[in-house]
Amino acid sequence: MEFMGGNYCSQVKAKDLKTALNSWTQILTRDRLEIKHLTLNKLKRLEKEIQDGERPTELK
Repeated sequence: MEFMGGNYCSQVKAKDLKTALNSWTQILTRDRLEIKHLTLNKLKRLEKEIQDGERPTELK
């Protein structure tokens, strides 16, 4: 995720992309206080983008 000029990534193990994205947003919600300026409103916007088809960037 690109956010406030930085990149944030997490490793999530799941059976498919949809499940991985769901797990990832739950982790972000749980850990959001560790990411400066990441509010619940911004997380909700991110969840909406994912629902609307936004896909993560593959890291190699």
